[in-house]
Amino acid sequence: MPMKEGKTVVGIQFTVKSFPELENVETVESDIIEIENLANANGTIEVWKEKLNSFKFSDERIEELEALLAMVPKSKLPDGDSEKDSRNLYMMQKIAKLIRVENDKRAEGGRIRSRFFYLKSLLEKDILTYSHG
Repeated sequence: MPMKEGKTVVGIQFTVKSFPELENVETVESDIIEIENLANANGTIEVWKEKLNSFKFSDERIEELEALLAMVPKSKLPDGDSEKDSRNLYMMQKIAKLIRVENDKRAEGGRIRSRFFYLKSLLEKDILTYSHG
């Protein structure tokens, strides 16, 4: 907050908030490390589908995400050995973001209502920003 004398700012006051202790930091890190290890170990295998199965996503929802993944423009994809690798890496990055945001919200006492709809919105945002940009 600015500290003023009349209309002149004479100082700035900062309020530092500490984060609550995270009980599940190990879970977050192990999930992200697990995704990275799967990516390195399996190469082109679509390991993101395995992760979504562990989230209890139905086959229909995985197919819907797969269809959206095919629509993501190449300019939004990370570098990979092939387009398939790039799309798999892209999806793993989005899943890692989902896990990160979910754990941040959990630490704040909130939650993501639906992992599926959150992930779907991330993909749709990249598709729409390309088509409107």
